[in-house]
Amino acid sequence: MLSLLLLYYVLAAVYSVLRWKYRDRCGEDTAGAITLVVLLPLFGLFISLLRDGLRSGYLRLSRSTGHLTDEVADDQPVRVFRTLDVRKESNLVPLEEALLVNDHTSRRRLMLDFLKDDPGAMMPLLEQAVSNEDTETSHYAVTAVVEIKRKLTLSIQHYSVRYEQGDRSVAMLGEYAEAIRQYMHSGFMDRPTRRTYLSTYARLLGELIEAGGGDEQVFNAKIHSEMELERPDLALQYEQKFREAHTDSEQPYLTALQLYYDLQMKEAFFQTLQALKQSNIKVSNTGLNVIRYWSEKGA
Repeated sequence: MLSLLLLYYVLAAVYSVLRWKYRDRCGEDTAGAITLVVLLPLFGLFISLLRDGLRSGYLRLSRSTGHLTDEVADDQPVRVFRTLDVRKESNLVPLEEALLVNDHTSRRRLMLDFLKDDPGAMMPLLEQAVSNEDTETSHYAVTAVVEIKRKLTLSIQHYSVRYEQGDRSVAMLGEYAEAIRQYMHSGFMDRPTRRTYLSTYARLLGELIEAGGGDEQVFNAKIHSEMELERPDLALQYEQKFREAHTDSEQPYLTALQLYYDLQMKEAFFQTLQALKQSNIKVSNTGLNVIRYWSEKGA
């Protein structure tokens, strides 16, 4: 009996060393298994080996089941990724990560869900996806880009016809300009082509302002477009109109400060800053930070 017990503890010691060495593979209950082997002579080792065998068999069964589910059709929600409601989860998972880790079905659905909101906003990511090493992702991205550009082209053609027919309403001009803005943000456009569209965009924004549709966003877009077209005189002209049209807003002043800074017009910059400080306009935190920073800078 003593010899049997001695043999048992030799085997138990070997088991314990191996169990601890490969604890990452054996599971989280390594300490419990070793304790069981030491405190329950003869039967402890048998029970631990039995538990390890059952766990190993379960893992093999799980893996084989996982391989089988890979062959199941997409419309059968077996795997975890396929049981996810992508529409509900898309606002929680960054699309960049989804393109890397999700299965192809979830990836396509997630991208479609994003594209329904604002195609233009998704174009930078689609440009990256076009050159993705995964051929399916690349093919899908190219297809999405082509479809988006096709729809935007049809939209531009529609508004162009209305424009040529003499429609100069605020609504039409705004929709026409927005269609061109989205098209310019659709990417894959050479510089001459972009400049052509940008020139049309700037012209439409000017007409929109003259027609009474010059909100703050339109004025900002107009001024930035003229600067990109390297027409600072027109940018300065519309900056003045911006201030005249929105006398109770800080935005014309902030836009003017940015414009004067870009054009290195130091005197006009600090005159505008002083005018904003002396005005009765309600200033936001952003505006207040700008005033404080440049007041200290210019002091």
